[in-house]
Amino acid sequence: ADDVGGSGRGCYSFCMCPGGQIVPALTAPDLMVVNGMSYSRRHSLFANAALVVTVGADDAVLDQSDGPRRVLEFQRRLERRAAILGGGDHVCPAQRPSGI
Repeated sequence: ADDVGGSGRGCYSFCMCPGGQIVPALTAPDLMVVNGMSYSRRHSLFANAALVVTVGADDAVLDQSDGPRRVLEFQRRLERRAAILGGGDHVCPAQRPSGI
């Protein structure tokens, strides 16, 4: 959708991958970053998907005191929070579609 709830924010499903798996793509030990992949036969019992939400440079979720790096700092805060929510030890937090 291009304008979720009149907010001007877009929200899109991205990369539904049948037979997919979530794989770590960490850049630092205190961050949680993942990517999705599947083998060519797509024979796993699982699937993965993602939601993408737009964030503008003047978005209220950004700390404007971070200056030009505010979007990158927002990303790092999300990655740190994901690591905490996963309980550490490189465990990724997960949520079922019914929980959204």
